[in-house]
Amino acid sequence: MWNFGVSEKQIELQSPIIEQCDDAIDMWLKYFPFESTWIQNNYGVPSILIRLDCVVNANGKLELYEVEERPCGAGLVSKFNPFFKDRLDSVRKSWPDFEAVVSPERKYSDDLEWLPSYGGNGSLVLVRAEPYEKEFHHFQSRSVSTIVTEGDKRYGVGMGLWSLVTPESFQNDEIWKMPFCIKPLKGSKCMNLEIWHPESRFKSGFGVSSRGRILKAIEREQRMYLQKFIEPMKVDGFEGNMIYRIYFGFDLLKKKYEYIGGCYNVRSSFKIHGASDSVFGPVV
Repeated sequence: MWNFGVSEKQIELQSPIIEQCDDAIDMWLKYFPFESTWIQNNYGVPSILIRLDCVVNANGKLELYEVEERPCGAGLVSKFNPFFKDRLDSVRKSWPDFEAVVSPERKYSDDLEWLPSYGGNGSLVLVRAEPYEKEFHHFQSRSVSTIVTEGDKRYGVGMGLWSLVTPESFQNDEIWKMPFCIKPLKGSKCMNLEIWHPESRFKSGFGVSSRGRILKAIEREQRMYLQKFIEPMKVDGFEGNMIYRIYFGFDLLKKKYEYIGGCYNVRSSFKIHGASDSVFGPVV
């Protein structure tokens, strides 16, 4: 595992923000593609545990980066956020037992911090593998989350979060006048994500890409999603850029996603994710 900083400062998420999260989840459920997993076939949702990566702007409005439908981090957040651990344990009472299947190709995984390792006994599973690893596809009928559709970003088009672009899109000079990010059609962990900002003060040390790098990325991928640049939060007491990572567990008895807390993540870069220079702290 990597080393990272942990802050004891606790941030409380107010109920109007949680309500906005609930609305975003309802919309996300309309657009996320179907996969024939145990959780989808039995309960009509893509995953038993999801995470919203987001910020709250100065007007108190939720701005959503993505919905992670097979999020990592539950094991690590449980270690420094007692509220999260208690709420996760509470919603787990409605869940059947399941085990973690982790691909040997996976460099980092904290699933075994909160789940038992798969014992080959035909139990329900949470699979931590890339969609191209076909040797894990046979777990679909027992999976509590996505396998083949993991990281599929089609939902964002329907939600109005991003739009499809091609190399031709970047021949229009107008596109370069606004800050944006481009991301692959499918993926996670900030892989192949590029950020553009026309203001020169953002060019160095912030994870912002050059125009040439953007063009190389779109030429390589041919089709990507373009999302407006959402500026991370600046919070007193923290140096850097902050986002929230907020988890919701699907209560199988209530048949709804329940807020269970999460964490904030701070980095100097605009690419904010788990890394050795990250600082995490509890969100309740």
